[in-house]
Amino acid sequence: MLVGQVFLIAYEGPRCQFSDTQELFAKVRALYDFGWETRPLTILQSLVLMTVFPQKVNEPKGQAYFVGHAVSIAYKVGLHRDPANLHSKPSVCHLRKRLWWTLFIRERTLLLDQGTPWIIDNTDYDVPMITIDDFCLPDVCHDAGTQSPLVDLNYISRQRKIAIMWIERAKLAVILGQLPPISVRISESNSSIFEKPSLQSGLPHFQESFNDTAKGLERWHRNVAPELDFAQLSSPAAWAGDHELYLQCTTLKLLYHTVKFQLAVLLD
Repeated sequence: MLVGQVFLIAYEGPRCQFSDTQELFAKVRALYDFGWETRPLTILQSLVLMTVFPQKVNEPKGQAYFVGHAVSIAYKVGLHRDPANLHSKPSVCHLRKRLWWTLFIRERTLLLDQGTPWIIDNTDYDVPMITIDDFCLPDVCHDAGTQSPLVDLNYISRQRKIAIMWIERAKLAVILGQLPPISVRISESNSSIFEKPSLQSGLPHFQESFNDTAKGLERWHRNVAPELDFAQLSSPAAWAGDHELYLQCTTLKLLYHTVKFQLAVLLD
């Protein structure tokens, strides 16, 4: 309810009356702090959703705090391991992969904003890259008499595009994880001094690895799923009639250009 209201406010603005989101968030926090829910995967899903609620960057228990707890729970329940080795039902394996990559993307994008080191190391997990099959999209079935599709093909096409954009964002998040986070200090309004972005990692940085990452980013750009037509993503106005597609499109574009900026700073 909280996340839904946050997005409704973003879409509808002042045209609709909403209850106080801060109060609703406080209720969600209370349920979490008092341990109302005990199922680990449900807690993990809730924590990821809680990170969507906007908070101040310097908030002691803000978005980075929640994503850190979510990663900790993910490791405890083995979400960072290949679900194929669990011998579970396919639906459970698909769910675990979707949840892991959702958390992975959220951790990368949030900590990038914070300018703090990654929590998930690229050597910590062996979960395969998410695929279109993991989204369990409906199959196209036809009526035996008329041979017309029983499912709206436009709906399937739309859901497939959203899923593919999510997959491409996960691939970008992996590339982003090869780079150290960068912290950009914002100068005082009356200051004319620009401070160069600083790296937030204690690990040594090698120019060769950054060059390899740059090549990987270009390969991603060349091999982006043809159904998306990345050139079309340069004109998101074409998607404006569908709010969800527009959001997914602009988010993917933003992450791509963020990684490019990150590389430009490191290679400077």
